[in-house]
Amino acid sequence: MRTSINWARIYPNGDDRKPNEAGLLFYDRLIDEMLKNGLEPMITVSHYEMPLHLALQYNGWHNRKLIDFFVQYCQTLFDRYHTKVKKWILVNQINLISHESFNHLGIPSDRVEDLPGKKYQAVHNEMVACARATGYAHEKYPDLEIGMMVYNEPVYGLTTRPEDQLAALKHNQMEYFFSDVLLRGTYPGYAFRYFDEKGIVVEFGEKDEEDLKNTCDFASFSYYYSSTVSAESYENGNRTVFNENLPANEWGWSYDPVGLRITLNEWYDRYQVPIYITENGSGFFDKVEKDGKIHDPYRINYYREHLLAVQEALRDGVDVRGYYAWGPIDIISCSSSEMSKRYGFIYVDQDDYGNGSLKRTEKDSYFWYRDIVISNGKKLQDVK
Repeated sequence: MRTSINWARIYPNGDDRKPNEAGLLFYDRLIDEMLKNGLEPMITVSHYEMPLHLALQYNGWHNRKLIDFFVQYCQTLFDRYHTKVKKWILVNQINLISHESFNHLGIPSDRVEDLPGKKYQAVHNEMVACARATGYAHEKYPDLEIGMMVYNEPVYGLTTRPEDQLAALKHNQMEYFFSDVLLRGTYPGYAFRYFDEKGIVVEFGEKDEEDLKNTCDFASFSYYYSSTVSAESYENGNRTVFNENLPANEWGWSYDPVGLRITLNEWYDRYQVPIYITENGSGFFDKVEKDGKIHDPYRINYYREHLLAVQEALRDGVDVRGYYAWGPIDIISCSSSEMSKRYGFIYVDQDDYGNGSLKRTEKDSYFWYRDIVISNGKKLQDVK
């Protein structure tokens, strides 16, 4: 089971000298309950949050002082939970610096000039912090597995024109940039060219290159949909284009299970490390029938096709270690701020305006997915 720890629960201001024991006790109970129920915890250390004080006082990750604050936070968690939690993801979807810049990087946009360029300096500082925390874990607790995670949206060339294929390559390279650094331990050449062409300057600290050699043990990514890019859309702000060959949900998110198999193969070819799919799903409108049940064959079909793609990747020789659906219960969608955009196997009685009883009801997909899990995927071939 994957869950996250809130930085501010442990260090309320971020620069505190001592952790908040009450916050640690909260996670003691949570982790113990997971273990009690036979769930292996995979913990995300930073999931789109940081103590507000670090954003307002330090300008978030743009300030190198956050490196030490984050490493202290990681050390506290590793020291506390190393006997109970063996798998750690340090930063959720570290590459989403364009969509989630304040949530993720904590940079107030009105306090820095050239925000797009400053984001790369910020994420550099963040990756150095991850590398230092990884080095600490490897030295002190060799049995811990430290992972990195990105949001993965594979992009195809819009057409077979070489120019479109080159645009897709360039787009995908700068998405691989983050995993290349965290899994290979050095900045790739294509990134330096990109920075030079965009006028972006990333300053390295004295020991940053050495620290970055403390690479992660596994790769993980979220996968929801794919898109395309043309030479023209790439030059026009690297804008992606909907793939007309694929069906999509009401929010324009395509269904591309084949893309998941392609992605898994490409990642394993590139890094040769274990891979975890740490988010996969799609939002749908659900209807409660007169008998109080929710029939969602569209969700079952989505998961079935994507899980079959994972099985095919396993047959291809990809070392896929885990799959985590997003998500088990309906929550407000991060991308659209709607409760009606539902992802869960369990229905929550609440509308987009907060009205409702909050009653939980298992959807048809709940019982289907339960049987798939119990059979370890064997029922995928015969359960529809």
